[in-house]
Amino acid sequence: MALYKYDYYYYYYYYLQNWRVLLQVEQNRQLLRPQIETLKLCAVQNISLRGHRDDGDLGSDVVQAVNDGNYRHLLRFRIASGDEALKNSLTNASANAKHTSKTIQNELLNVMAGLVKAKVTERVQKAEIWTILADETTDRSSREQLVMVARHVDMIDDKYVVREDTFSMIDVFAALEDKQTGEVKLSGENLGGVILQEIGKANLDINGCIGQGYDGAAAMSSEAAGAAAFVRKSAAMADYFHCISHATNLSCSKCTNIPVIRNAQDTMSRVINNFSTSAKRSNLLKKHAKLYDDCDFGKLITLCTTRFVERHASVSRFWSSLPATVSALQEQQLWTNIDAGTKAHALLSCLEKSETIVGLACLNSVASIMKPLSQALQKKGCDLSAALTLVDDTANVLQKMRTGDSTVTTFASIFEDISRMMQRIGSTVQKPRVPVGKSAHRAAAAADDVEVYFRVNVFNGAVDAVLVDFRDRFGNHVRLSAPLSCLLPHLVVHKAWVDVANAYMKYKRYLTGTSVEVEAEFMIWKQHWKNISFGALSYSMEVNM
Repeated sequence: MALYKYDYYYYYYYYLQNWRVLLQVEQNRQLLRPQIETLKLCAVQNISLRGHRDDGDLGSDVVQAVNDGNYRHLLRFRIASGDEALKNSLTNASANAKHTSKTIQNELLNVMAGLVKAKVTERVQKAEIWTILADETTDRSSREQLVMVARHVDMIDDKYVVREDTFSMIDVFAALEDKQTGEVKLSGENLGGVILQEIGKANLDINGCIGQGYDGAAAMSSEAAGAAAFVRKSAAMADYFHCISHATNLSCSKCTNIPVIRNAQDTMSRVINNFSTSAKRSNLLKKHAKLYDDCDFGKLITLCTTRFVERHASVSRFWSSLPATVSALQEQQLWTNIDAGTKAHALLSCLEKSETIVGLACLNSVASIMKPLSQALQKKGCDLSAALTLVDDTANVLQKMRTGDSTVTTFASIFEDISRMMQRIGSTVQKPRVPVGKSAHRAAAAADDVEVYFRVNVFNGAVDAVLVDFRDRFGNHVRLSAPLSCLLPHLVVHKAWVDVANAYMKYKRYLTGTSVEVEAEFMIWKQHWKNISFGALSYSMEVNM
């Protein structure tokens, strides 16, 4: 009997001790829960945490005399809004158990990041095949940050959706310094090694990677020594794809390889800055624009620094406003302000040159051809197959401009516009004069006729530069993968198995069943969406009747 009583008190004591531990655990959770929620809010909304001071007593007033950061302000705001649990926890907890220090903040954020990475890994592993996207940029603290994203298909509410989940963000230089001594080089091999290392840390199957998407920098995209080529050694099916809209933009920018066009664009940019950075000069341009019936704009558009095709609006307006711009600069160079007058004189000297006007006209012509393509590629829902068709159509138009008599005819129309513009600004089109003995750096093709000279050395060179880059950027691997978009419901009804057969052969290792079975499945899929389209059309006709 005594032994039984001893056991009873022993278990009662053991239960009491555990109850106290469980109670303390629950109290700690109640203390951390609002802090975790606040940290999560800041992280999701991209709100910085730190202020001038990030430790010490929290205080009761929401706004403190010293800015101690958004995180601590939000905690006080929660208390002021009636969060009694947080208030009691912070009031009753000891100084070393309030968990509001910057160290605890970083630890909690690291735990959250780990949970997010684990969730991303789970989704990608479930999808089995995925594509890696990566881009690097230098932040305000001069750190080279590389962000890596896994693009895959997930199911949400019984619907398939394409997800792009970030699974890593690292300091590239810090990662490379741990591996090597001496100069740290951002070579393709080094960047590829970092990418593979982060994929391994995230527990993602590199064999399931079937594509890579990076920027167009040589260190990333080079087929010989870029990061994409290095990653392909571990993932043979991971072809490199560049954004078609960006690739088109880069191809169009190749026309600035022609010195005349590059210098004309630079002159235009400096003229635009001259008027846009001063209210006085801006009003001067507006005054002169009113003197010309065909000049509807009194303000020039600044050149887009990132998208070349978007510069067409700037070039087009500058061309139409050129007479008013020249007139305004002629008045500005007579101002008593020495700096403004000297600047206007220098700009006017460059702007009235034949090479500048020819360069602007050729730039305007090429950009106008590329603009419809750029606008179409930026539309929501544009698929890869349709995009490549648009690219081919644009390339064919450019090719016709360089074939036989079409070149002469096309540039003749442009040259007429050039001649009229030169007359309006009080000048004539002339060949550039090169002093005797200094002709080593002149254009390669010489011609007595002014029109022929500029057509051969400027216009033809600009079109050729764009065409050559087009062919290089949109290679065979892009065109092999593009037919996969034919499986989309709105496209499959107009496609046949032959349209996707080559793409199937490339990716058949990831598909179950024989080629006959897959072809049969394609036909069933096509018929399914035909029936739906026919049903929707019939219903629409009944409603209209």
